[in-house]
Amino acid sequence: MITNKILGAYATIGTLPPAEQATWYRRAASEWNINIFEIPILAGHPLPEELVEAFVEISASLAVTLVAQWAGRGQTQPSYGLAAPAIADRQAALLDAHSVLQQCATLAERGIRIHNVAVHTGCKSADSIGHAIAFCESLVELRQRAAAVLPDTVLSVELTDHRPIRSSGGVSRCQESIS
Repeated sequence: MITNKILGAYATIGTLPPAEQATWYRRAASEWNINIFEIPILAGHPLPEELVEAFVEISASLAVTLVAQWAGRGQTQPSYGLAAPAIADRQAALLDAHSVLQQCATLAERGIRIHNVAVHTGCKSADSIGHAIAFCESLVELRQRAAAVLPDTVLSVELTDHRPIRSSGGVSRCQESIS
């Protein structure tokens, strides 16, 4: 039996004013029985209050993605990312991720369940071993922080570097329970 339905429509409706987005999410919940919405949260930019109120009202859970954070910042700073071998670039991505986790904790305090947080690999050079070590260090730090503020949330990884994925298509995700 399917008990959870997740919908990521933020790219389509994200250009609408917040009140219209909120109306859209309410309709999706009532008409399609969607109970989890994938939504980007950007460091330093809290969700508009209209959306927060809508998610509280419909008892929605959120699948939070940091990929939009990486895409925006990565366009201007290609070395930015959780897998960045340069400490300063990785620290910038970690600070952004911590900001998002804090926002998620605030949303959870308001009654919005954070189903999962999808972080990004995000780097554009070919130093595979250096990236793997840096990414591992980032995940260890994020897992500790996330477990402290969101113990029932799943930490997901979205591969966001420029390398082709050798799979049957789509974005590969690895998930691990934070707790």
